[in-house]
Amino acid sequence: IHVGKTSNWIAHRRMQNLQLYNLAVPVDDNTAIFRAPTVAYGNLLGVFDLGNVPKVKYNKDILEKQIDGIFDTDGTMHYSTSTQNLVYTYFYRNQYIVADKNLNLINRGNTIDTTTKAKIKIAHLSKTNVKKFAAPPQSVNTQTAVKRNLLFVHSGLRGKYDTKVMWKDASIVDVYDYTNNTYILSFYVYKENGKAMESFIVNDTHLFALFNNQIVSYKLGKPLTRYFK
Repeated sequence: IHVGKTSNWIAHRRMQNLQLYNLAVPVDDNTAIFRAPTVAYGNLLGVFDLGNVPKVKYNKDILEKQIDGIFDTDGTMHYSTSTQNLVYTYFYRNQYIVADKNLNLINRGNTIDTTTKAKIKIAHLSKTNVKKFAAPPQSVNTQTAVKRNLLFVHSGLRGKYDTKVMWKDASIVDVYDYTNNTYILSFYVYKENGKAMESFIVNDTHLFALFNNQIVSYKLGKPLTRYFK
């Protein structure tokens, strides 16, 4: 792990020879939360402490295995500096997890989809000892963003009241207050030049979405921003 400042774009190595990890988010100047694939526990969340005496802490109880512990616990991870909370959202089931910066569990919340168990099929290739999807997975929450107390989820499945025409022309983003486990509202992000939104981030005033080779900004309205804490 290298740490530096964006004022000069110079980074220095702070930790090496670490546990293999495939996802990480910075918490502060000396801390990063990571996800590591392990044989014993599947995906495992941990904290890198980059202080004077670097150390690692794990919490094996946050991510809950349903099938294999790797594919079924895959998801997105964000850290909110305003609430000092980690928010982990599963790809294939209707749940997100909220923890503090030391990985102490705060709560588990649910998205408005009804998929409580991951609908995935895993194949094991014995010759190469590799696991892969045996069929295309059914993604419930495809992309997420976190700003302050709000979780923005790009829904992977058409909702009960979403028409087929709307589902074809736009991406649906559901918004939750993860501090009290409440659903707030949903809105549409329409395709640009026939391309669907690939990823997005949110700040206090705008949502910025990536469409293939262009970025589009959308101003957030008061019906949404009034829920920021």
